[in-house]
Amino acid sequence: MSTARNSGNNIFMNVIKLFTWGIILFPVLNLYGVGIPGFSVGKLFLLIIIVVNVVSTRSASNIRIPRNLSPFAYWMLLIPFIYCFSDWIVLSSLIYKFIGVLGFWVTIAFSYRLFDWSRAVKYYEKSVVVFSVIFLIQTVVYFTTNINLSFIIPGLSLADASDSDFYVHMQSSLQRQCSVFLEPAHFSVYISIYLILALRKSKGLTTNFGNLIFISVVMLLTRSGNAYLALVIIYGLYFLLNIRTIFTNKKGLMLLLICFFFAIPIYNRIKGVEEFDNSFGRVAELRLDGEQSTSGFERVYKGYYYYDAMDPLAKIIGTGQGNIEAYTASHMDSRFGSLDILGDSLYFNGIQQVLIYGGMFGLLLFVWGIFPYVKNPDSRITILLYLAFCFISSTYNSSTMLMFLLFADALRRNSIRRIRA
Repeated sequence: MSTARNSGNNIFMNVIKLFTWGIILFPVLNLYGVGIPGFSVGKLFLLIIIVVNVVSTRSASNIRIPRNLSPFAYWMLLIPFIYCFSDWIVLSSLIYKFIGVLGFWVTIAFSYRLFDWSRAVKYYEKSVVVFSVIFLIQTVVYFTTNINLSFIIPGLSLADASDSDFYVHMQSSLQRQCSVFLEPAHFSVYISIYLILALRKSKGLTTNFGNLIFISVVMLLTRSGNAYLALVIIYGLYFLLNIRTIFTNKKGLMLLLICFFFAIPIYNRIKGVEEFDNSFGRVAELRLDGEQSTSGFERVYKGYYYYDAMDPLAKIIGTGQGNIEAYTASHMDSRFGSLDILGDSLYFNGIQQVLIYGGMFGLLLFVWGIFPYVKNPDSRITILLYLAFCFISSTYNSSTMLMFLLFADALRRNSIRRIRA
């Protein structure tokens, strides 16, 4: 009996380790397809782990969506089916997207049972270091040989049904490096949580200088607007929330003055470098008077024009994620025909996705759900950074949303050991 119990415990612990690794590496594993529509290597891996756990334990205890997020989750799962009897509905698309949304929240629910935070932070920090070293190798090679190395695995199909060889070729012609990700922005978002964790360990900027400098330099070298935004938000909020501690500490104050002293000449130095000028140009695209043809307009503003053209009921309750293409096609003449900026793409940022798929009611539930993370000082920076990304990137039901919600929730619940600044 004792041997069987020990064997069962070992299996459970191995499942926990694998699930934790699966979550930490999900943004990378989720890139590659498995030949099944809607599934990726990351999703299939987590599904197998969940099934093995349920079958081996014959239990579903300690599986739940955080109480503050559950109303939003249930609403986003329900809303697509409200339109089931509409003549424009495409049931196959509805079910396909519903499975994806359901899978996201099932993963969140099982994380309470299988995600080991004592290991997760270690796994995450190791992953960031490895991915950053790969990035630095790419950067050195590029600036010395003008060759951009790609670490995308060639010859595989990606989760979006495209060919990885396309991205290998595309990355070879870029001026920026992506580590093991498809784009520099994806890499920047992934490593930004590392900076938050490093600041938590810095004790008022008196320790952990090496990690802070390392990750900050890597983020600057990505030349990504997402990285610049993350640096400003993380350091800005950290200084505001810990200003008394920093200014009463000699080491922290000295480091702050040194950074300020060198910031302006460094900026003036890199501003003339073509690669960095291009990055600043992409940031400038986000201004309010930006051209409607720019990628900045597409990512930041286009969705609000779409929402304004929706019918009153859809504005309140949303269209449901699986219904968006059918809704657009059926209302093209009456609602979207004069919307010149719509084009061929239905790309929306995270806030717009919640607003359009879930309506104003869904957005209110979303705000209500994340407010406890904003209110809590331990999770505040993490969730505010995620919200900032929501305004410029497609984050709904993504690996970004999964990582940030799990880390914010763990910080709020003190699952990650609290380190006072």
